[in-house]
Amino acid sequence: MQDDSPTWAAIVEEDFPIEALTDRHAFYATDGDPQKLEENRGRMSASTRTFIDHAAGLDVLPTSSYLRRDPLRKPL
Repeated sequence: MQDDSPTWAAIVEEDFPIEALTDRHAFYATDGDPQKLEENRGRMSASTRTFIDHAAGLDVLPTSSYLRRDPLRKPL
């Protein structure tokens, strides 16, 4: 780390299925149940509110991960 690097309070990794990008039921793991969707949304909102509402200058940075393999290496 450099002297002028920003200070990080936390790094959070969350894994969601690719369908969660466009499907709220996939994001909230509801199996298509509208009541479960509302319950899970409420639980998520209550959970994140505990730190988001009190965090001045909170940065949220979505990222992606990729599996890479050496093209010269033999497959397993």
